[in-house]
Amino acid sequence: MNTLKVAVIGASGIGKNHARWFHQHGCEVCAFVGSSEQSMARTKQNLQDAFGFAGRGYTSVEMMLESAKPDIVCVSSPPPQHFAQALTCLQHGAHILCEKPLVYDPNLAPQELIAQATQLVGEAKKRHLVFGTQMQYGPATKFLIEAVGVAKGEVREYEMMMETKNIKDKRDFEQIWIDLSPHPLSVLQKIAPNGEPKNIEATIGERESKASFTLEGPNGPIKARIVVRFDPEANPPQRYFAFNGQKIGYAGRKNASGDFVSFLTSPDGRETELPDLVDLLIGDFVRACKGEIEVPVSGAEGEQNVAWQLKIMENARRV
Repeated sequence: MNTLKVAVIGASGIGKNHARWFHQHGCEVCAFVGSSEQSMARTKQNLQDAFGFAGRGYTSVEMMLESAKPDIVCVSSPPPQHFAQALTCLQHGAHILCEKPLVYDPNLAPQELIAQATQLVGEAKKRHLVFGTQMQYGPATKFLIEAVGVAKGEVREYEMMMETKNIKDKRDFEQIWIDLSPHPLSVLQKIAPNGEPKNIEATIGERESKASFTLEGPNGPIKARIVVRFDPEANPPQRYFAFNGQKIGYAGRKNASGDFVSFLTSPDGRETELPDLVDLLIGDFVRACKGEIEVPVSGAEGEQNVAWQLKIMENARRV
């Protein structure tokens, strides 16, 4: 197969890392879409410095698609733009890797958002395109449960603490839940893909949101607890998983060779080094586009993730 051509929408933010990983996995990053001519110049320079980017920047998604003709588009723009941009790219025949949440706009009702997600999944299926959602903790579930020595069907209790120190505009109350909860929910989706959150008790706070609920797993009910938190003073941010009460710590940092990687700390203190989880996901997504494996986190999983997010948020108290 010829080298896959990739375009990134939103390469001035997290998308610049996605572009670098696509490059490292053998793709040609041929284009990006920016919000203005001024931001495009800065982004192009950053990409050139990162991996020798030799493509072109655009301010129009449609113009980029017509001119660059990418095989893959990575949608890393703000969530309210995901639906229109992903739909346009699918209609032009491009495989899509979309940042989480798959769709979200605070001005739309939950049923409208779910309809958008359903439409995207249907469009990809109709056109036989690979459609993935960028939720890297989901595919890592196999490593997490191995670290505590349980099988997927044996999980009866699940907990995740997800803390961030990154400062984003208006990151408070519901925005924290929308931004961070896709990750802990994506792990649950791998454990209980046919489940549905029930008996929900949740609070949405200015800096912290919490949710407790149950869902039916493959061999019985699972009690779940999720905490997502924004703390600009966290150093480092606290992140851990727990299965049946056994905790696994997670941290991203540089290893002895200077590469940024993931470290899992098992209950007995043993540390396991893995490649960066987004790096792993993008590598598997590229392989899926080549027809070698299934997509690691599908658009349908992104649709289900949004539905779970919204259901929990609808049942939450604002405190």
